[in-house]
Amino acid sequence: MKMKLDPCPTSPNCVCSFDTPKSDSHYIKPIRLRRKTQGLANLYEYLDARKDCTVLAKKANYIKAVFVTSILRFKDDVEFLLADNGRTLHVRSASRVGYSDLGKNRRRIESMRSTIEKL
Repeated sequence: MKMKLDPCPTSPNCVCSFDTPKSDSHYIKPIRLRRKTQGLANLYEYLDARKDCTVLAKKANYIKAVFVTSILRFKDDVEFLLADNGRTLHVRSASRVGYSDLGKNRRRIESMRSTIEKL
């Protein structure tokens, strides 16, 4: 069972909730789930319904997906890890290529946050 997501590389094209808050530009807050009992089933359904996303792996506490940007078709890897408390969803989103993503990974996760937190 996966216990932690990989840290971001030094390039500014990644965000991760396991990075250090306030001192690291890669840090993003974990997503807080409303119900402990839901697991990742609702998240999987949400991701599966998105046209820009393909789920690559699904386990009891972990989902790995790839998002494709609409214009240039860049691929970004996104991982979700459900913590042992069942309500904290850690996230990592990183571009596969290039140095900077111009904030795309952060914006994607933040825009998904309000929907995921309501699932």
